[in-house]
Amino acid sequence: MIGNSSPQVKSVSLSIGDPEDKLSLAFAMAQGYKVTLTHEDGEAEILKPDGTTYHVHNFECSCPDSIGRKGGSYQKGNGQHFCKHVAWVAQMRPCEYCGAVMYLTEYRTAFGSRLKVFECEMCRNAASQDLVREERRAEQRIRQTLEAHNATA
Repeated sequence: MIGNSSPQVKSVSLSIGDPEDKLSLAFAMAQGYKVTLTHEDGEAEILKPDGTTYHVHNFECSCPDSIGRKGGSYQKGNGQHFCKHVAWVAQMRPCEYCGAVMYLTEYRTAFGSRLKVFECEMCRNAASQDLVREERRAEQRIRQTLEAHNATA
């Protein structure tokens, strides 16, 4: 992902499981944040160590960074902005089989290549990050179409 030349927008590079990477869910946990998925993929509650709570709905956050910077201080390659809370929630998803939480992780194949997958610790269900990304994009397109339809109705 590529950053913007704007001083408030930061380049994006995620190191999965790195407690030093501000966008990694491991960083959030190491800093004492509690990230709880609520109902659907992209829906969560973020509890800061100081007791402040933010809500993520459809991968959009209620935090000051997200509200003040039209989505947040990080930018995806497509120009869409996001905050660190959305990045953390994007590394989680509900397991469609057992209802537990699936976490993004790296998997090394027998041939030495690395794949990013969401894996459920409870039932061991796994889904490739690419597949999940496409599912999320399709859901976003459906939401946008419904919103546009409702706005004209």
